[in-house]
Amino acid sequence: MKPTSDSTSASLLYLWPKRTLFIGQLAEQVALKQGAATLTVSLDHEIQLYLPDSNKHLRCQSVVMPAGYQVVVQTKDAIVANCNLDVFGRDYAHLLSRSGAQIDTLGYTIENEKELQKMFSELLKQQTAPEKASQLLEQRLACTGEAMPAHYVDPRVEKVVAMIQSTATENTSLEALAGAVNISSQRLIQLFKQQTGIPIRRYRLWHRMFRTASYIAQGSSMTDAAINAGFSDSAHFAHTFRSMFGTTPSNIFFNRKDLRIYIGQ
Repeated sequence: MKPTSDSTSASLLYLWPKRTLFIGQLAEQVALKQGAATLTVSLDHEIQLYLPDSNKHLRCQSVVMPAGYQVVVQTKDAIVANCNLDVFGRDYAHLLSRSGAQIDTLGYTIENEKELQKMFSELLKQQTAPEKASQLLEQRLACTGEAMPAHYVDPRVEKVVAMIQSTATENTSLEALAGAVNISSQRLIQLFKQQTGIPIRRYRLWHRMFRTASYIAQGSSMTDAAINAGFSDSAHFAHTFRSMFGTTPSNIFFNRKDLRIYIGQ
């Protein structure tokens, strides 16, 4: 995939099946309800967060949040790296265990914060190709070694996630998904939420957003991309995008002349 801009100072958006990564400036305040577990790292000054559920304020340069978490982020023009982590929670569990402090299920001041800042800064400076960027990110987030907490991934949930990804444009019923892994619909609802942190329907929407972004990166209009990804129309996509990211898709994809979008494997 060719980048969308030739600017060496371009913001970056990497779209991989396992993770997504944006590196660039976020000028406006955003209110998020995370569609995936997320790592956010400021590459310069501290960012401010407001946690509505606990009515707490926080200042830091690195934070990891679980899927479904509500937060208001004010970056004050900081250049940030915002990485949506793997759906099964391995990255999140690893990073939370390496957090200097926690508020509920949010961890902040990651112990390898400086290394993360350096890596993301180099990716931005070098405009790194997606294959190399994915390797570096995998190495930095790898959950291996005796010091890492065990994180069990239920194979039934893995299969359901694969089914949702392969049938994203279809509304495969809950009963069909549950039947494919030989459990009841109610048990699947419980397992999926325990494993991923979000309901099945929200994950389906999340994956459709990923597919929509990929189509936009390949030159499709937002309307065509949204419909081809399984949304009823572009308005449905825009509403879902704003509910999860606190900003409009236009602000990310179309109002940034310096944005480079890469699609990786």
